[in-house]
Amino acid sequence: EGYGQDTEDPKGSVTVVDLSADQPEPKTVTFDDWDERREELVENNVLLKTGRMPSVDFEPEYLAVSDDGKTAYVTLQEANAIAVLDMEEGRFTGIYSLGFKDHRVKGNEIDAVKDKKIGIKWENLMGVYMPDGVSVYEAGGKTYLLTANEGDASEWGDYTNMTKVKISGEKVEVLDKTKLDGLPQVPEAVNFILGGRSFSIYEVTDQGLSQVFDSGSDFERITAADYPEYFNASNKNNKLDSRSDAKGPEPESVTVCRVGSKVYAYIGLERIGGVMLYDVT
Repeated sequence: EGYGQDTEDPKGSVTVVDLSADQPEPKTVTFDDWDERREELVENNVLLKTGRMPSVDFEPEYLAVSDDGKTAYVTLQEANAIAVLDMEEGRFTGIYSLGFKDHRVKGNEIDAVKDKKIGIKWENLMGVYMPDGVSVYEAGGKTYLLTANEGDASEWGDYTNMTKVKISGEKVEVLDKTKLDGLPQVPEAVNFILGGRSFSIYEVTDQGLSQVFDSGSDFERITAADYPEYFNASNKNNKLDSRSDAKGPEPESVTVCRVGSKVYAYIGLERIGGVMLYDVT
């Protein structure tokens, strides 16, 4: 029936199993230690539902492991964050916000309006990356994380952290700012939309994560040019513009592959379908 109504929100966790052991035993790592650091997380723009603690609110979505097998990077999709897991010690050593995407600036245009036509333009919106898939790429002595910026709402029973606002006379899904802690301060007229409709690259640093690339409005511009009749179509109806008000092409997964001397990123699009291919060498 929803959060706190005859239901229990289970703790988020990651289980590590050493398969090289004679008798492998699972070790489940939770976020209990981060409950006392809730205020710090919120100050650093990690998203948490109002009134909820990290141990139960964090929902690990996907993970990628470093080449040496010692570190796992875990997407906490609804929290718009990545947790760093020390595989040997079995503890989370850091939780880092992925930041926010400004759709009011050049290069980050978006079609946020479901009006049966293509309209990629500036909007009074901030994107919340909220990645699903993540992949690790190590080069030049540095570690990079690639994220597929899907976006995802928290919905269960009669609870949702989404609401709708009108843009150009049409209703658009946005986050309900009254139900989340950790959002940055913005003018009242600015709203937060799910996902980034892009993939990003973050460098792992001593301070956390630093975004070094985002594909901006590429996904919508490319699909609009190549498939204008099916731009932002859904996976279930193929109707033009049917997903513009809710995550658009919806990047779901990302993987990295070496081909000869080149390194490519492949990003799967959940709704319109297809794979975006980038040279990240």
